[in-house]
Amino acid sequence: MSAEASTNSSPSSSSGAVPPYPSKMARTEVGNPDVRAGSVGSGCSSADEDEDVEYCENSPWVFIPEPVFGKIFLALEPRDIMRAGQTCKRWNKLSRDEYIWRKYFQREFNVEASIGLKPGAESWRAEYKRLTDNVPMVMTDVLTNHSHQVLHVSFSHNGKMFATCSKDGFVIVWNSAYPSTIRDSYDMRKLSWKYTQFSQFNQSDTLLLVSGVHFGAPHSTSGEIAVFTVQGGFRLKCRVANRPYDIFGSWFSDQHLLSGDLNWLAHLVSTSFLWLNKANQEVDSEHTPIRNQMYKFYNRNASSIRAIMVANCPWLNDESVAKKDECAGEGTSKTAVIDDDEDDRRIGNPLSHYQMNQDQAMDDVYRAGRGSYSSALPVNPDFIHRA
Repeated sequence: MSAEASTNSSPSSSSGAVPPYPSKMARTEVGNPDVRAGSVGSGCSSADEDEDVEYCENSPWVFIPEPVFGKIFLALEPRDIMRAGQTCKRWNKLSRDEYIWRKYFQREFNVEASIGLKPGAESWRAEYKRLTDNVPMVMTDVLTNHSHQVLHVSFSHNGKMFATCSKDGFVIVWNSAYPSTIRDSYDMRKLSWKYTQFSQFNQSDTLLLVSGVHFGAPHSTSGEIAVFTVQGGFRLKCRVANRPYDIFGSWFSDQHLLSGDLNWLAHLVSTSFLWLNKANQEVDSEHTPIRNQMYKFYNRNASSIRAIMVANCPWLNDESVAKKDECAGEGTSKTAVIDDDEDDRRIGNPLSHYQMNQDQAMDDVYRAGRGSYSSALPVNPDFIHRA
């Protein structure tokens, strides 16, 4: 009688959200004979095993709807959801849900929701794994030629060279083929530099821009940019003042680079200038400018222009196509349209092959002695930018 009472009272004590299960005694004696036989043979208590089974079967986590699981998993990191997938079969299935991994992918790689899975891809989870776990990270060389901290590394566009800048004052150009070997080096301390901090190859990989810090007062912001030839020997081609030194400089085209200057107007108020410099110093022609002011910025609150980056904007081509269609509809002459297209082709870095060919042709004419450069540096109107 007591056994029957205990068996019948078990369902009434169960929670309403969890389906009723038989008591441990009934399941042990009737529904699970293997456990009973195993417990006798092994000498272990069947109560502990039954408690584990009952916890897994009666746990409220088993009955949580899948949308709730999705919200919980999206609040976790990908590595955490992989660990959660090892808990049970249901969690493992939910941890592989494509909706969850698509959200992870869009969040991690900043992909718009309208962009679908690329053709040929297995799944969002496989793509996420490919772009995170399968990224090649193999240490091939340990380069110990610098005697101080390395501040910057830049690769050439063809991938055959890379340059390193260091606090030891050297700039070193390496051959990137295994094993890496030193191609050229230069001690910039000979030019009163404190250290080198930035380098960049031009688009044709024939010149190397190196930016550094000058020796001076402890709080001095004076810097300099040096341009070296990479092909046919590592020779210093020109030097350009750069202030403050953390403007770094940048290539504007294959033969022109940008540098900066700073003038204080009042307390916490200054003006920043961006200068367009020609990499080839025109020592033989006093009529050809080698430096031209491009932009002027008005700075407040002790702010100033820092790093410069020149980009090639693909949407400019789309705008030029739209402009061409509009001009054609209005009956604009073809010559004006061509002029606009040529201007667009001169925009951006890396620059177009058109501009590279033009610069190369001008250099060939000058070296052949048939004349000097016929065109000066491009002049852009100054404008005031209030920072």
